[in-house]
Amino acid sequence: MPEQPIAASDAINATGAVKLKGRRAWIAGLLAVLYPGLGHLYGGRPVLALLVVIGPWVFVAGALMFSAFYPRSVFPVLVALLVSYPLFWIWQLVSACLLSRRQGVTYRLTWYNRGLIYALFVIVLSYAWVPPFALLRQRVIEPFKIPSMSMAPTLIPGDQFFVVKSSPAASSTRGDIVVFRGPGERGIEPLPSVTKPLLYLATGFGVPKGTGRAWLARIIAVGGDTVEIRERQVLVNGQPYAQEPCEPAAPFPDSECVVERSFSGKSYSVLYSTALNGRRPYFPPVKVEAHHFYLLGDKRDDSMDSRYYGDVSEERVAGRAFVIWFSYSEADSIRWPRMGLEL
Repeated sequence: MPEQPIAASDAINATGAVKLKGRRAWIAGLLAVLYPGLGHLYGGRPVLALLVVIGPWVFVAGALMFSAFYPRSVFPVLVALLVSYPLFWIWQLVSACLLSRRQGVTYRLTWYNRGLIYALFVIVLSYAWVPPFALLRQRVIEPFKIPSMSMAPTLIPGDQFFVVKSSPAASSTRGDIVVFRGPGERGIEPLPSVTKPLLYLATGFGVPKGTGRAWLARIIAVGGDTVEIRERQVLVNGQPYAQEPCEPAAPFPDSECVVERSFSGKSYSVLYSTALNGRRPYFPPVKVEAHHFYLLGDKRDDSMDSRYYGDVSEERVAGRAFVIWFSYSEADSIRWPRMGLEL
């Protein structure tokens, strides 16, 4: 019986040392769709495959670091990332297909052209970014979501915003909104459980055991100031914060809106319940301890703040809220006008 010819795509040389197996563009494309970079590994370009996977994460980390130092750039940077990544994804898909087509039927298989290596490539690189991004989120910049109305009308449920934690921009003063650990809270970084051991193994940093709750309020006074509240008037060091009537962007039934201006020159809107006019408790003068903040919510009659638990140590402040990057509610769907609002 005559010997069957061996296809060029599955040819073996005389010694059996080198195996040739053609690269198929459609397989490369399928792998690139399943996991970017995998198509390039299949096509015999392992370094390019690593760059395809790691490159976007490095770019995102760099963009977030830049935003931490220049918070006004947060929203434009996010828009740029959302626009650029689909283009990058299309490029890596087309590139993987063209690479495999160029390799043709004479591609020499190597040690990484195995199903096990492909699986390890996906698994390892899927988790490799977790420790550095956990550290970035814990130490530099982190997104938060507002769950309550205590900061209305500035922040309302469904608003998602960025908090800068460690950069010159993170320094806070009167009028700024800060995220902090409230009474009884041990930590505010609700990291996934898988992140904690990975972060420790990769960096040596222990992750504080958090309760998963962060508190949010506005700085009214700093260490050394004396705060007094008479009805709706806030006085700092005996001088009242200026207040003017305003119209909130959204209706708040049974509430009055005023624009308050702090001594730092920052203006913001606050709400008062009309039902409590003339019946609010008086808060006598209290001196804020050094390295502490006196905090109030913007919805003054519906906020648990320094009027009830006292001033807050700077050590308990995680960072400063800067910009709303996304806003959604079931009633309104995506609230486009709120996206990009600076706080």
